[in-house]
Formats: sequence, structure tokens, C-alpha cells
Amino acid sequence: MTNIARKPMTAAELTKAKRKYHRSLTLAIFVGICFSFFCYAIHQNLDSTLMYIFFVAFIICTIMIYIGIFKLLFSENSIKQDLLHKNKICVSLHIEKMQYTSGIDNDYRLFFEPNDYLHSYIVGVKAYHSLKEGDIIDIEITEFGKWILSIKHNDISIEYKGYIK
Repeated sequence: MTNIARKPMTAAELTKAKRKYHRSLTLAIFVGICFSFFCYAIHQNLDSTLMYIFFVAFIICTIMIYIGIFKLLFSENSIKQDLLHKNKICVSLHIEKMQYTSGIDNDYRLFFEPNDYLHSYIVGVKAYHSLKEGDIIDIEITEFGKWILSIKHNDISIEYKGYIK
């Protein structure tokens, strides 16, 4: 880690953080609702033994989904703290390792040196091939919620649009 600085967020950065928060919350609620409807539809066709196992799995998954929603809404590291204090952290991190995983979705991931801000980040294929281990990545994140505002290499954005937070 080379540079760490705390700076005030601009109005555009505040808007971006709010937008990411709302997208994340909407996705979590949508997944919860879809999961509930899916489970309700499936439980109609199960016998009593499978119904019990299914019910336990349903309760565990539901609790996990709603814990995520609760954290987004009420955590002390939530967007509310970021909007109240309006600070961002600017940090430069070295890429420690790069990893490509193939599967249904190809995953191009950067792993950073140990730090308190960001451990790994998924990038697009083009950005992945333009980087190498040891490169320095400049990151701007919100102070409390750790919402990514900007991630750049040599002043070129490598932000992956599919990455919500």
C-alpha cells in the first residue's frame, strides 16, 4: 500500500454511492421475493420427509437473504454514515495475484496486497489482459460502506459495470 488519503466526496460521487446502494438493496429484495415464490411453488409437490428438509433449507436461505438486507439497511457501516460524513478513502494498491476462472461466467479477478479496504476485484477481460502482477491500482471508496467510487490503472478506469458494490 503506497498512498492512503481521506478526501471529501463530490456531489457526483455521493450520487454514485447512493445509486450503487439502491441497486444492491433492490437486488437483495428481488432475490428474496423470487426465492420465496420459487420455494412456495416447489413445496406443493414434495412428500413429508422431503418437505421437512426443504423447509429447513428454506428457513436457512431466507435468514441469510434477510440478514444481508438488514445489514444494508441498518449496519453502522451503511450508506447512511457515508452520506453523513461525505468522505472517501483514496488508496493505491499493488496487484499481488491475478486469477482467471472459467465456467458459466468467466471470472477475471485481481487480488491485492493485504489491506483494510479491498481484497479482490472482478474486472472485465480487456482490463484483465492490460494488467500484470505488481501494477498499482488507484481506488476511491466510501469511508464506511466501502462502496467503490473509482478504480483506475494509469488514470484509465478498469471499473467492471457488473460489480455492484
